[in-house]
Amino acid sequence: MLYLTVSELDCGALMSKEIPQDYVNRIMTESDLTHRAVAQRAQTLGHKISAGYVHNLASGQIDNPSVQLVQALAAGLGRPEEEVFLVFRGRQLVEDYKDSLFAALWNEYKALPAPDQRELRIVLQMLQREIQRRLLKA
Repeated sequence: MLYLTVSELDCGALMSKEIPQDYVNRIMTESDLTHRAVAQRAQTLGHKISAGYVHNLASGQIDNPSVQLVQALAAGLGRPEEEVFLVFRGRQLVEDYKDSLFAALWNEYKALPAPDQRELRIVLQMLQREIQRRLLKA
């Protein structure tokens, strides 16, 4: 079945890169977000995080946030939770993956309602079988 999570991806696709504070600051800069904007965005999506907490994360004063706060930060930054969790675990996806069609499709697939995911899983399984068939042929 082709229902992978980022944690199930080949570990070769992961690498140690940015420390959490550098990651948070880079994403905020790239997205032109302030600490307050990150917090407000997360709060709008139903998460609880303050601008002060985002500031403390961005300045490196906090290095072990709770699961709920990492989820809130991801929502506020507009990034996939899996990506943010990997950063706080000291691992990140390589640039090739983050910008890939697979990553974009995965993020869109996750946003679908469960019934739609079940329907599309059939198509994904067919694609997986075709890829495997071609790999065996090569």
